[in-house]
Amino acid sequence: MPGDLYLTSQLLERLNRPTGQATGLPRTLYTSPEFFTEEQEYLFERSWVFVAVTDEIREPGTAVPVTVAGKPIVIVRDRLGTVRAFHNVCSHRGALLVTERVEGQAWIRCPYHSWAYGLDGALKATPNIGGHGVHSHPDLDVSQHGLRPVRCETWHQLIFVNLSGQAESLESVLAPLTDHWPFDYGRLRLGGVGSFEFKANWKLVIENFLESYHLPSIHPGLNSYSKMEDHHNIFIGPNAYGQASRNFAPGAVAASPPVIPGYPAHLTGLGEYPILFPNLMLGAQATEIFAVSCEPVSPALTRERFYVFFDEAAMDESYQEVRNASLNRWFEINGEDIGVVESMQLGRDSNAWNGGLFAPELEACVHAFQRQVVETILKHRGDIQGRWQTESSR
Repeated sequence: MPGDLYLTSQLLERLNRPTGQATGLPRTLYTSPEFFTEEQEYLFERSWVFVAVTDEIREPGTAVPVTVAGKPIVIVRDRLGTVRAFHNVCSHRGALLVTERVEGQAWIRCPYHSWAYGLDGALKATPNIGGHGVHSHPDLDVSQHGLRPVRCETWHQLIFVNLSGQAESLESVLAPLTDHWPFDYGRLRLGGVGSFEFKANWKLVIENFLESYHLPSIHPGLNSYSKMEDHHNIFIGPNAYGQASRNFAPGAVAASPPVIPGYPAHLTGLGEYPILFPNLMLGAQATEIFAVSCEPVSPALTRERFYVFFDEAAMDESYQEVRNASLNRWFEINGEDIGVVESMQLGRDSNAWNGGLFAPELEACVHAFQRQVVETILKHRGDIQGRWQTESSR
């Protein structure tokens, strides 16, 4: 298999050492098209992947195209308000059905030959299939040629899909995080969305999010009120870990939206920023919650969608200025990372670099993420799994 060229016993041994002694993933795992294909299959097809928020398909008859593991998917809200997901290809000749967000649709209609599907995925119309003016044919059983459904579930406003259909329940995956973050999610409203593009491998985007070591040099503004030394690592569950800031406080900036009522006491004064493996970056502060999707497009291209939620009280017009200030602050901070993340991708083209190392205290979550990438791929591939698990338990 292609991964055999990269996931060698020597790599596993070096990666599995204590953080301060470990060697990171080699450069080829950030540049190889073959390994990228394995990641798409073994990480993104077999995991729950965050793709959109329900506010984007608030009204029945709305459809939004997304891409997961390189596969075109369409998310729809049907006439009864149910959120569904389908493979976004016509069962006739495979043309893409939905290429941009649409509203008020009773059908999903193929632009090629006008085959039409209900919002439940059923094939409803096959114009001229039997010849001019003849819209049916005995050789075609329409009940067998509807859109292929994709497993789809929501967590409050966040929509997830699982292409393989075999992942454990979303509820169980999220349980450690939801137990740790017992918010009144029903009060949250989408306040703004930002789109970003990194000419870099998706792992570098996630790794950058997982550490605060770079704050003084890359985020001097943020570091002025949420300093590197105020941060610490948090491990909430096997799929949720990242950074927390001890001194993040709404009063640290000029103005802030109102605090979310019932914000958990154990999080008072904290900002927490974990990932949900593999591709969701999250942030929780007393005044806003954010969710960032990370879509691998190619080995050296990643797209993000940055969603920021506020309490329903903060959506009043009187708070528009402070909401905008908060949105601009988050989007500015995120944009500050683009240049350095892209420079790391360029560094992967150098034969002089082959894995690097980790700051023992400050990059433990980066190390954990790299190990989880490798461990998950090996688990699904099924080879040398026993040896990896044995080494991981030491």
